[in-house]
Parts: sequence; C-alpha cells; structure tokens
Amino acid sequence: RAAGVDRIIGGVLPGGKEKVIKELKAEGKVAMVGDGINDAPALTRAETTATEISSLEEITDLAGSYILTGDTTVTAPIGSSTTPFTGSFDGNGKTITVNITATANYAGIFAAIGEGATVSNFKIVDSSVTTTEKISYMGLVAGSCAGTISNVVVENGTVQGYAFLGGIAGFLDTTGTVTACAVESGKVEKTLAYTNDSYYGGIVGDNKG
Repeated sequence: RAAGVDRIIGGVLPGGKEKVIKELKAEGKVAMVGDGINDAPALTRAETTATEISSLEEITDLAGSYILTGDTTVTAPIGSSTTPFTGSFDGNGKTITVNITATANYAGIFAAIGEGATVSNFKIVDSSVTTTEKISYMGLVAGSCAGTISNVVVENGTVQGYAFLGGIAGFLDTTGTVTACAVESGKVEKTLAYTNDSYYGGIVGDNKG
C-alpha cells in the first residue's frame, strides 16, 4: 500500500492474464510483472510493466521498469553520470552484495539515478565501494541521486573514496529524496587528502534535496 498498490493478483495462467488486465483496467490503473514472452499480450494492455530480472546486469534499458527475483551481486556501476538510470527498480526484498572498486567518478549500484527514477525495497549486506584513486561521488546505492531511493537497509557496508561519499548516495540533488533507508553498520571514510570540504556522511555525502 505504501507504493499505491491496493490489490495484487497472482497464479493466473498465460491465457487468462489479458482478460484479467482488461477487467482490472475498468477499475483504475494496472501494473504487471511478466517475462515479456508468454505474457506479452497482457503486458501490452497494462499501463505499467516491470521486467523480472535475476541480476542487475540484465538492466539494458536505463528507462525501463524492473523487479528483482533473487539475491545477486554487483561489481560495476549501472549507467554513468551522463546516462543515469531513469526507470524504476524494485528489489523485492532481496539482498544485493556490492563489490565495486571504482576507477571513475560516480560509483555505486547505479552511477547516477536521474530525476523521476525510483529505486527501492532491498537490503545491502557485506558490501563495499572503494578506490585507491582520487574518485568522488560514491555510495552503495548511487554515486548521485536526483530521483527517489526508498526502503533500503545496509548491513556492514563500506564506502571509501576522495569526496562526496555516503552510505546510500554520495550526492543528493535538489530533486532527489532518500526515505525509509538505514545504514545499520559499516563506515564511510575519505582515504585521500582533499583540500576543500570533502562532503561525506552516513546516509548522504552532500544533501541538496
């Protein structure tokens, strides 16, 4: 209900899904999660569709909608500062292990989360985003965020870098929000001398939101 969902229906055979979507649309907006093959006719009818993925490497459309189906590991950021993630990602209560050694600015599960994007509902455990270089904008979820991050819990997470470092996001832009998130254990620290304010914090390094 926090996501605005009033009713969930499952266990419908492929042949009956399009009929159910059509009936539900008479009551209001409908979102559907499917595999895009057997469910193609029903997915076409729904206003919002989410593709099931087992690994974040399956995110090929940065404007797409995704739902995670199992625990997974991330070893490289998705997108970049100039091509941010602008879709929706639902972690579905799963655990993501982050093991990134950054070689460029903007590092995290997502390099950057763009305006209007949503990233939510997962746990990060025994994870790190680190570097031995002068790398900035680093967080376990995102290097920077202009969208929404919600319902993310970090257990034993480490972020080490140069500047703009946060347990969730390194930088929160004016349109960005971080809600119902927690870093229960871990550390955020700068490992190289920075001449100005280095901007680092447990949740967000620099908060403009």
